[in-house]
Order: sequence, then structure tokens, then C-alpha cells
Amino acid sequence: MPHHLDSHHAHSNLLEFAKETDRAQRRYENFLQHELTRCGIFNLAPAHFQILVAITAAGSTVKNLAANSGVHGSNLSYYLKHLEKHDYILRANVRDDQRYLFIKQTRKAKALIANLSRDAARRVEAAWNELEDKDKNALHDVLVKISLSLAATLPPRNA
Repeated sequence: MPHHLDSHHAHSNLLEFAKETDRAQRRYENFLQHELTRCGIFNLAPAHFQILVAITAAGSTVKNLAANSGVHGSNLSYYLKHLEKHDYILRANVRDDQRYLFIKQTRKAKALIANLSRDAARRVEAAWNELEDKDKNALHDVLVKISLSLAATLPPRNA
């Protein structure tokens, strides 16, 4: 019987962790939307910004963006079209293989990221600095362990 209780407790803790992770993600998205609005950007959602910051300085393929932004499939295609329409990205075919698209940030995107990142970083840093170093390290270590454990047990997502 104690095993059943431990199993129930672990299951309950996993559900609570999932709820808190989801809640933190929603709060981050709300924070990001607030920052975009504060900067006068009304045509972008947090997912658009996540995609923009996932684009490397040299540019990225769609496959890389799917892996690094957390946005996949038709959603990614939709967001990329929107970003291109509003002059935040440029698309070009990869020179060596015309089947692949290469995505680059425009000056407009780089300016937005610099502006938003600078202001948002100060606010996030203020909240982060309220934590003690041991708590920051523990949080980081736990999230890395969970991420690696989940990555090891799940097949990779197709882009």
C-alpha cells in the first residue's frame, strides 16, 4: 500500500509541476505581450517574438527555427508569413539546396529585439535577483535534468 501512496504523491507532484510550468509560460507570454504593446508593436504575438529571437545572426533554416523556437509545422509557416508581411524577416533559398529556405532578420527585427530585450531584461533580472544563488542554481539544475530526461524518452518532433 505505501507504494501506491508514493506513486499517487509522485503523480500529484508531476501534475503540479506541469501546472506551474504552464502557468509560468503563460505569465512569460503575458509579460512579453505587455512589452510588445508598451513598445507600440501591435501586430506581433509572443510566438512571433520567440521565432525572431531564435533566428541566428547568420540566419536560420525553417528546421532550425522549429527546433529552437518551440513553434512547429503549419503554425511556424503561418507565423513566418506574418513576419515577412510586416518586414521582420527575409526569406531566401539556401544556395546549395533550393529545397530549403533560409530566414534572416531585417533591420526592423534587430531593432525591435534590441529595444525589447534591453527593457525586458531589466525587469526579468529584477525578479531573478530576488532569488538566492542556491535557489537559482537548484532551479536551473532541476529544469536541465527534467529537460534531458524527457528528451531521452521521447522521439524527436518532426518540423
